[in-house]
Amino acid sequence: MKYLEGRVKSMKTSLRFLSIIITLAFCYVVVHIYYTLNGGTPWGKANFKQEVEEYLSLKYPELSYSVESEYYGFKEGQYSAHVTTLETEFEVSEREGYGLWDNYPHSLWTKEATAICNDSLAEYTNDAKCRVELVGSGGLNEVKEPFPSYEQVRDQLRMQVNIHFSRSLRKNDNQDLKMILGIKESIEQTEISNVIDFTFSDVSFFNVNHEISTITDLENKAYYPEPIQ
Repeated sequence: MKYLEGRVKSMKTSLRFLSIIITLAFCYVVVHIYYTLNGGTPWGKANFKQEVEEYLSLKYPELSYSVESEYYGFKEGQYSAHVTTLETEFEVSEREGYGLWDNYPHSLWTKEATAICNDSLAEYTNDAKCRVELVGSGGLNEVKEPFPSYEQVRDQLRMQVNIHFSRSLRKNDNQDLKMILGIKESIEQTEISNVIDFTFSDVSFFNVNHEISTITDLENKAYYPEPIQ
């Protein structure tokens, strides 16, 4: 009898221990999934930040930088980090089968192109800003220091220009539409991009390219967002 009681007690202890193990494992899985869906686990971010710092220290030993944030892309299944310097900001990310990769030189070229764009824009208005994004590097993925200037690689790059106005479109005359056409021609001459988006607070003109040459052409490009219900 005592033997059976001992066996039962032992089984209860084992079941209790197994239940604790299952509960802890379940909690770990839930926590891991939660963090994965919300930018990564704290330990994953810490490990990736250390990898990024080692990578940048080896690749750019003279660069003063700060790793501002790390995040996990659930869709991509990899970590990335946002890095800032005194002159620009860029990303470091994982690439499957390749290791870490950064777009530091690309961010410098984008900054140069943005400055050129804003200089052209300043001739027409002071209530808008250019945002230039690199959408194609033309094979310039691994660039060693000293980096070529934007002017040296401009023909290989594919840029997207967005000009954002801090006001609504003036509709009482065609003054703003004429201005958009003038800005378009000016930026086309810089050869930054031949496709430009213009965004006002109430209307946008997407993909304004060399085929758009009249006010009527531009009006056909107008996109008015749906009002929020």
